[in-house]
Amino acid sequence: MLSGTVAFGIFLRAYNLDVPELWEDEAESSINALTILEHGYPVDHYLGLPIYENTLVKPWPESREYEFRDVSYSNKGLAVYHGWLPLYSIAASLRLFGITPDEAREIPRVLHGADQAALRTIAPRIPAIFYSLIFLVSLFFLTRSLHSNDAAWAAVIAASVMDGLVTFGRSARYYSATLALVMLSGLAIWRLRESRRPRDFAFAAAALILLFHTHVLSFCVMGLLFAGASLRFWRARTLIPKLALFSALLAAGTLPWIWLSGFPDTLAASPRAWPLLDMPADLLWFRRENLAFAVVAAAGLGCLASGMLLRARRFFEPFLAHRGGMLFLAAWVATSYIIFLLLIPAASFFPSRISLMTIAPGLILLCVALAALSRVVTRRFCAPLTVLLVLAVLIAADRIHLHTLHSAEPGGTFTDFVDVMSDWQFAPGTRIYADPNRHLILTYYSGIPIQSIAPVRKSFLDGMKNGLLIIETTSPGSALSIGWILEEARRTGSSLTREQACSLARQLDMVVVGRRLEGKVASVRPPVGELTLLEKNLAALQQRVTRAQIESLKRSAPIFRGYDFQHWSDWWPVFFYRFSHVERRWRDNLNYADRVRHSSALVLPWGWVVYDCTRGGSAVLDSRETMTRALEKATTLWEKRTSGAWLE
Repeated sequence: MLSGTVAFGIFLRAYNLDVPELWEDEAESSINALTILEHGYPVDHYLGLPIYENTLVKPWPESREYEFRDVSYSNKGLAVYHGWLPLYSIAASLRLFGITPDEAREIPRVLHGADQAALRTIAPRIPAIFYSLIFLVSLFFLTRSLHSNDAAWAAVIAASVMDGLVTFGRSARYYSATLALVMLSGLAIWRLRESRRPRDFAFAAAALILLFHTHVLSFCVMGLLFAGASLRFWRARTLIPKLALFSALLAAGTLPWIWLSGFPDTLAASPRAWPLLDMPADLLWFRRENLAFAVVAAAGLGCLASGMLLRARRFFEPFLAHRGGMLFLAAWVATSYIIFLLLIPAASFFPSRISLMTIAPGLILLCVALAALSRVVTRRFCAPLTVLLVLAVLIAADRIHLHTLHSAEPGGTFTDFVDVMSDWQFAPGTRIYADPNRHLILTYYSGIPIQSIAPVRKSFLDGMKNGLLIIETTSPGSALSIGWILEEARRTGSSLTREQACSLARQLDMVVVGRRLEGKVASVRPPVGELTLLEKNLAALQQRVTRAQIESLKRSAPIFRGYDFQHWSDWWPVFFYRFSHVERRWRDNLNYADRVRHSSALVLPWGWVVYDCTRGGSAVLDSRETMTRALEKATTLWEKRTSGAWLE
């Protein structure tokens, strides 16, 4: 039965693995993996360009082109912000699928057609599926060791279908490997309570070493838990050689890399998130994001505390029987939360990142508490009741969305844009920039060296004489669902078919973005038309939806607090210049604002903008015919993608 449950969980993670396409962070990991295939280790450059992926705080006065270095890389040019084990795993998968590093060319050209997009999406995600298998199996055995078979079955069934864990388990990132190694580390630490053989200490050391090379914050958490567990037997002289073995293995597996990679150089480079928090209100930030989990876990711990303090222990016996496991899990969740608040960089303070550290022990604690409660109610049907209760909590917490886990994005995508770009003729030496970190996705799928616009000096952009293209992908294209458009049409007395609503959504994005560009560029293609009453109402609705999304982002990510922006085009200057004088670098003061004033702007159906800033010579979008073909192809791809079941 365990193999069947795990197989179902793996199926959910592997189903339609090419949908959706890679997002920014996955593309970043995939490019890091390509540098491993090229150099043998992850370096700070690819296709002749430095790699940028983080908040800009480190000046680079020696560079004529770039104002900043990236703090994700050490002074020795090695990637240190993320662990190497997941990167090497992705590199191995890319090699297995025949995906190799690209080569920079004097004349940029799209190297990978639309027919390769699916393979280039699946290949870097395969290791996550492998680590998911380890995670689900080790989760079952750890939960059984901590409590019972009842809790273990509930945990593995819940983990198989819980949307956060499914998403983590299929992403081309360090998430799946972190979950797997955290479970193995927890299992190793808990086993030391019962068996203290040398091989148990060696297993614990191996798990922690691999975790260190995957996710340093989780390594800190598990290291503290191991230290706490060691307090129970530190006086036993017979265990001193075993602890010495553990320490020697751990040091040998971590210290050489720390020294050789230059990791200490970056420890203080990236600003931490805690100075941006609003204390004490933000101490309950995690509770707000996971209220159902917190309530049930707190109730379980409350029952345990009541059983320990009161004399009526018969009722609380199911909780007291495994109090060691419950206290271990509570310490695990609390330690993870504190470590996250204190050590996480501001650029990484997002709900998904804290969930990565707390979701597994939190789920186990939930299952253990409900298993104990089930034993209070019934002994005969404890297992099925526990599973039903856990699934009920997940549904109440809105954590199961199997019908939307692998759905494609409506409107245009990065692979669609690469398909459109494949028809363009670039002059020798043409440079292409894009807003961060979308440049990573475009680079990975196209094979063209596309750089982030954020770290580039304004003086360099103003003085460029070669071909120059700048791509903006941060417009909120298609922020309104077709259902909303149809509802607004009915409210205003208009009658629209679904096809007409799709066409209206495309036109609305293009007109709204085109109007925003008026006065900021030399010409806009297609020309901006007048809005009808329905379009004006929809534009206002889209603006309200966008503002609500931005406010939600501000509440969950402290790095955005204190800055009032109402358009998605403003999010990246706040994020990347947060500690480098945002007010001097955004909106009209953007580093490329002056350069695009004399450019030809092409607005695509999904709200993206391509600025051709070439001065003289052969521009990429130098003719109306070229722009027309690009618009026609982009429109065809947009309509093909939105012809399916769009969210209503």
